[in-house]
Amino acid sequence: MPVLDYNKVEVFIQDHVIEPFYEEKFKKLQNLQLKKFLSKKNPYLYKAKNATIVSELIESMLDSYLSSQIDLIFETDLSLFIVGIKSGPSWGNADQIKKMQENFKKARIILQEEGIQKSIRAINGCIYGKENRPLSNNPDPYVHYEKICGQAFWELISGDVNLYKKIIKPMELRAKQNSDKLDVLYTQKVNGFTDDFSASFCTNNLIDWEKLLDFISKNKS
Repeated sequence: MPVLDYNKVEVFIQDHVIEPFYEEKFKKLQNLQLKKFLSKKNPYLYKAKNATIVSELIESMLDSYLSSQIDLIFETDLSLFIVGIKSGPSWGNADQIKKMQENFKKARIILQEEGIQKSIRAINGCIYGKENRPLSNNPDPYVHYEKICGQAFWELISGDVNLYKKIIKPMELRAKQNSDKLDVLYTQKVNGFTDDFSASFCTNNLIDWEKLLDFISKNKS
C-alpha cells in the first residue's frame, strides 16, 4: 500500500469525518420545530419508560433523533461501506441501535436502486474502543452490520494501522470547536423545547399525556 500523505489525511478527516459528522447534526437541530418533531414520536414508548421530567423526555427524544443518520460512505475495489460514526462502543440504547439499523436498511435499498453492484457493508464505526465484532443474528440481511472500533476503525477508512495515534492532535482542536458549538445549540433546543412543551402539554407542572396523545393521534374534526 502507498505511503500516506498525512497532510491529506488530516484534510480528509476534517472534510469527510469531523465536519459532516457535526454539520448534519447542526442542520437537523437548527431546523427542528417542537410540534413537528413531536408529531413523529411514539408517546406510548416514552410513557412505558415512565418519563415524567420534561427536560429528560426532550433530551431522550433529541438523542434518538440525532443518532439517525449515515455519517460516511466510501468504497474499495470490492465493497461500498456505509458508516454510522459514534463516539465509543457503548453509545446508545436499544431504540437508538434499532434506528441505526433502520437507516442502514434504507441506505442499502437506495444504493441498490441506484445500481450499486458491489457488496454493501454497514459499519457501526466507533472513534475509540476495542469492541470489534460482526452482528449477524438478525435474519434480515438489510439490517446486518459490523461494529468496528478504535484502531481497527481508523485502519478501515485509511489503510494505516497506526492512524488512530497519528490523528489525535489534528482532530483535537477541530472536534472540540464543533463539539462546543453543537453543545450550545443542543442546550438551546432542550431549554426552548422544555419551555414550549410545558406550556402546551403540562397540567399543574406534570406531563399531561392526554393532551399529548390528542395532539399526536386525535382525529381531525
